[in-house]
Amino acid sequence: MKLTENIVFITGGGSGIGLALARAFLHLQNTVIVCGRDPKKLEAVGNEHPGIHTFQCDITKEDDVRRMLGKIQTAFGGLNILVNNAGIQHKYDFSEDPDALGKIDEEVNVNFLSQVKLTKLLLPILMKQPEAAIINISSALGIVPKESAPLYCATKAAMHIFSKSLRYQLEKTPVRVFDVIPPLVDTDMTKGRGRGKISPDALAKEVIRGLRRDRYELRVGKVKLLFLINRLFPSLAERILRKG
Repeated sequence: MKLTENIVFITGGGSGIGLALARAFLHLQNTVIVCGRDPKKLEAVGNEHPGIHTFQCDITKEDDVRRMLGKIQTAFGGLNILVNNAGIQHKYDFSEDPDALGKIDEEVNVNFLSQVKLTKLLLPILMKQPEAAIINISSALGIVPKESAPLYCATKAAMHIFSKSLRYQLEKTPVRVFDVIPPLVDTDMTKGRGRGKISPDALAKEVIRGLRRDRYELRVGKVKLLFLINRLFPSLAERILRKG
């Protein structure tokens, strides 16, 4: 796909993977818009990268989203690349945690439902473009889950399958659907967790390379090996990731 002169909108773009992707798209001479919930992070992004446009928005709140999309339409006339990147992860014992119900709602809403709804709201805009893309950030944990984060793993599995099914529905339209499946990435969310992480910038480079080659299911780094192990020796793949 064409990777220059696009209007790119990235959720969860205040830090981590979202910010790394924003920088990569900006470097390729695209107009880049990010949103996030934390105004301090967004202010820091604007100060460090004045070419990135920022909007404070809680994507789990439909009114917030509609206001933001109205502002984007007014300022930029639309967009043609959506990156569904926002995500949170809680580690807890599903049966014992007294706050589990709130954590369930938050993870499902942030990681899946809100991004599916955002995609639906933006599809009429994307469909009008000569070339457009939806880029969903799922996870290796949506393929082989770990013990400590059942809802996170489930939402990433849902995003993986949603991406594939939506790709089927849109294959005769100008909108391409990509599924990025990263390994463990060194972000604020993964502090103190796991080993062998890749940097957000390394992930962004892999994503850009895969998009350029139209790889709709983009397995990054060690995820390529994980798919092979999971196909040949699924019990081994489970042992590798279960305690991650």
